[in-house]
Amino acid sequence: LDRFSSFFSCPLLSEDGAEREMHAVESEHNKNRQDDDRREFQLLRTTCNPLHPMSRFGSGNLQSLHDVPKSKGLDIRQELLDFH
Repeated sequence: LDRFSSFFSCPLLSEDGAEREMHAVESEHNKNRQDDDRREFQLLRTTCNPLHPMSRFGSGNLQSLHDVPKSKGLDIRQELLDFH
């Protein structure tokens, strides 16, 4: 149990691991784009009150997780470490 819990209390958060995870999120995002339930949910999100949290986030992609933060001078791995 101690060994298992260390995955959560002291994660490695390697740069390579972060890159792999961002690409996995991108792949999942692209897969879900043609899913009718996801498309219906996206329509609901775009028509809801813009002040409601539901209107702000659907799913991440490589642009939102890598390109945008990098263009703002953010080190994604360091942000992950700071958050954890």
